[in-house]
Amino acid sequence: MKETHLLLVSGYPASGKSIFGDVAKKHGIFSCEFSDCLMRFLRDTDLPINDDLRKVGSEIRKLKGNDAVAKIMKGYLNNEGISRGVLIGCRSPEEIEYLGNFYSVETVAIVVDRKIRYARWINRGKDRDPTSFAECQELDRVETSFGLDKVIGTSDYYIENNDSIYRFRRRISKLLKQVFESEFHESVFSK
Repeated sequence: MKETHLLLVSGYPASGKSIFGDVAKKHGIFSCEFSDCLMRFLRDTDLPINDDLRKVGSEIRKLKGNDAVAKIMKGYLNNEGISRGVLIGCRSPEEIEYLGNFYSVETVAIVVDRKIRYARWINRGKDRDPTSFAECQELDRVETSFGLDKVIGTSDYYIENNDSIYRFRRRISKLLKQVFESEFHESVFSK
């Protein structure tokens, strides 16, 4: 059996992936976003850092394959020496397959009604976020081109995020407890 147990989190932009990572950290579970790992890689290799990590990730995947970012992630995971963790932002079946060669891997997809997600995305105010539903649809097409629909469609678990953040956090805590059973740390979200 593989020593390290990973939960790979997927979902379209503005679905709540970062919130999932925050909840995992509050429970004492290592959490890292694919985009953070990509930024760290760019800094470590002195490659130019573009403000649009979505575009950088797309280019790396086009040049090196859909598992390229997972390969970068693996290098950093090995340095962390973790026994369990949550990786946020899995986008392709190739990433799951690659990481599954080295770790015990399960997947969860965050599912949100498209209209709710688009409204949240437009209103959250991050740099480079879309300002219209049409822009949201175009950026979703880029995510789909990597195989995100396949990742979501074949996930081991699904978690819905159409209502309050409080309920979403409770669902995340419940799922983390289920996935990591004996390694789970109780917190305010599990009461």
